[in-house]
Amino acid sequence: MTVKELITKLQEMDQDRIVVASSDSEGNSFRKISDICTGNYRDREFGIDVLTNEDIEQGYTEEDCIEGESAVCLW
Repeated sequence: MTVKELITKLQEMDQDRIVVASSDSEGNSFRKISDICTGNYRDREFGIDVLTNEDIEQGYTEEDCIEGESAVCLW
């Protein structure tokens, strides 16, 4: 993903969401960002905020939904 692509996707999202990244806390893992999505963040955990039909088709359930701060996750 390029900076231009990331900016475009982020501009489409709620600007008050926090940003989290999928990585280890020591900074030992670096990867290109391949996707971004929205959800909830709580205590080093990221999960679905609203379960959609698309999520269900991909195998997610209510157990994958968590309460927390609205967030954008970089994968």
